[in-house]
Amino acid sequence: MIITQTEELIKEYSKDPEFKRFYDEEASKTELALAVKSLRDQFGLSQVEFAKLVGKTQSIISRIETGETKPSFKLLNEIADKTNKKIEIKFV
Repeated sequence: MIITQTEELIKEYSKDPEFKRFYDEEASKTELALAVKSLRDQFGLSQVEFAKLVGKTQSIISRIETGETKPSFKLLNEIADKTNKKIEIKFV
């Protein structure tokens, strides 16, 4: 496996607990953002249409998809219910 310069820097900076905490939080938001965007894409809907489907505003969907906000488990569960999907949580 080839490790990029960016990965090396992240590995080095992650020795700092404050950086690691921030990086992990941002990675979590990004993962959730991509999951919600992917779900919306599966339905072939715009943010406005998807928001109506799940009973939320377009701005909430946008903030999730851009990683501006980290959605609560309750919100993710509501989205899952409205789209007939299940949430899968993994500890790795």
